[in-house]
Amino acid sequence: MRYLLYIVFSFTLLFTSCSKDVAGTSNVFSNPLDPVTAEEEGFITPAIVFFPSEVTVAEVYEEVTLDVHAMQVPNLGGAHIQISYNKQKLSLANLSLGSFFEASEGLIYHEDDTDFGLIDIYMGFLGTDSSEVTGTGQLAILQFQAIAGGASTVAFTDYSEFVDHEDNDIAILGKGICVVTVGN
Repeated sequence: MRYLLYIVFSFTLLFTSCSKDVAGTSNVFSNPLDPVTAEEEGFITPAIVFFPSEVTVAEVYEEVTLDVHAMQVPNLGGAHIQISYNKQKLSLANLSLGSFFEASEGLIYHEDDTDFGLIDIYMGFLGTDSSEVTGTGQLAILQFQAIAGGASTVAFTDYSEFVDHEDNDIAILGKGICVVTVGN
């Protein structure tokens, strides 16, 4: 009898655990950095995206951290990334180099134009070696402070560009956005 219960329990566990439609898991398996998910949603690479793509904080003056990621980029030697944000709702608190360039003596410089809500980020490699990275990785880490309630969009502008170590353009075919919501 014990053996029969063990078999019934095993089959029940096996067949119920193979379903993607488990209650409460909708959108859990939709990582925007996953190449399969990106392809399923029609997102073309090489691309630049925010992670996460949606953030909600409860109160004004809380900080929001957004990662800037390059997706499936070949031979990336440098980048200029321009980000627009709602200056009435967000304020840039900190910006640092992500791990994609960091492993190879990466350099980052940024300017925050608070009059227009634009951040220009310049990054690449330091030194005489012609270094490049290929693949998907974290370019920068942005920390914003929420200064007003409501929803706002953080987006990449058309002035963003990727280049190889010889300063040849690498087309950015996809650009993500992030929606930051402050309050309920």
